[in-house]
This record gives sequence, structure tokens and C-alpha cells, in this order.
Amino acid sequence: MNKTIMEFFKEILTIIVGILIALYINNWNENRKDANYINKIFVSIDKELIESNDDIKKKMPQQQTLIDTLGFYKKNDTISIFDVMMKVNGVQIPQIRISSWKAISS
Repeated sequence: MNKTIMEFFKEILTIIVGILIALYINNWNENRKDANYINKIFVSIDKELIESNDDIKKKMPQQQTLIDTLGFYKKNDTISIFDVMMKVNGVQIPQIRISSWKAISS
């Protein structure tokens, strides 16, 4: 009887150790996948920030031209604001990319 109990505990111990090793490997793998996902999101956010910054830099001179033109014609009653806007191709709005921010927030 004593020998049977010892064999039983040996088998249970082997099973428990196997389960613990499997759980450790599973947790390690999940953490690795999460880290890869977060790195991909960070790369995507960085790319979007660079693209948004480039678009803002591209639109700034156009906005400055609009401001200068409006300042030049502000005292002139013969030309409408619409005509001034048409001269400088209207208000140029940069495209701000936030797809990655939306993905990470949801």
C-alpha cells in the first residue's frame, strides 16, 4: 500500500510539473505575441506621425500665403473674401492620420 501511494504521488508530481511547464511556455508565447503586436502598433504610430508632420509642413506655406493675402486685401472693399480665397486655392487643411491610435484605443 505504501508503495502504491508513492507511485501515485510520483505520477501526480510528473503531471503537475508538466502542466506548470506548459503554462510557463504558453505565458511566454502570449507575452512574445503581445510585445510583437505593440511594436507593430508603435511603428505604425511613428509612421503616421511622420506622415502627418510632413503634411503639416507642406501646408504651412500655403496657409501663410492665405494669411498674407487676406491681410493685403482686408482694406479693399472691391474684392470679396471668396475671391481672395479663390486666389490662394482656399484653406488647406493637413490630413492628420490617427488609424493606429484608434486601433490601440479599442
